[in-house]
Amino acid sequence: MPNLYIFNSSMMALLEYYSETPTYENVVSSLKSFCGLAIALRLFKVNLQYRSTPTKARFRIHRLIDESWEVQKTQELDSPTSDAFYDLVLHDLDGALDDDAKKSLWANSRLEDIGKVFTSRTKSKKLLLASKWLFESYSGKNELLAFIQLTIVLEILLGDKASSDQTGLSVLLRNRCAYLIGTTQTQRNELLKDFQDIYNVRSKIVHKGKSLITNTDRSLFRKLQWMCRRVIQKEVNMLKEEIKDNA
Repeated sequence: MPNLYIFNSSMMALLEYYSETPTYENVVSSLKSFCGLAIALRLFKVNLQYRSTPTKARFRIHRLIDESWEVQKTQELDSPTSDAFYDLVLHDLDGALDDDAKKSLWANSRLEDIGKVFTSRTKSKKLLLASKWLFESYSGKNELLAFIQLTIVLEILLGDKASSDQTGLSVLLRNRCAYLIGTTQTQRNELLKDFQDIYNVRSKIVHKGKSLITNTDRSLFRKLQWMCRRVIQKEVNMLKEEIKDNA
């Protein structure tokens, strides 16, 4: 797998985070957060592939002992997670990264940003959790579940119980999303409308048992994916500025 070296070299910091109790669940959660961040920051993109048989991705769990990383165990990921992992390819920014030097420079920059998220654990707790949900939305074939998982990404990053009790969750989220990632008033108005349509679909799934995704819903789904990626990008940039200001 071409992405494996990049993944292994940048996972050391987050594995050290769990070196006290290197459980399988913690490592898998960190893997998903890493991949979700990598998708949002355009280190990776998802290249869906047909497979006649399920895949099984394996990884080794290391523990830091006396300044040396030692292998603790080898684990397999479940099939949906394995498929999503193998569907990840290095992003080329729509052809802009057309040689190895550009690809290396871009990858190193993205990995540096991801490293800052993982080393700022207290401040980035919600960001890591939202990134995990983003990756999980790419795992498996249940479109209804993926739609809900993406709305959870936004609820984690933009939600606020005290404020939502007063204004309503969907109103709060769409306003925060539109003004966070919208660059013009026209774009903000479009985001506000799309967000309302997205939450109408969410409501039908959660409250009315909607069982089929239409082509219109899929168009909204793609917009929702873009929103989630952009919100995560903005959150990472704000975290970087906060780290810089406190340096």
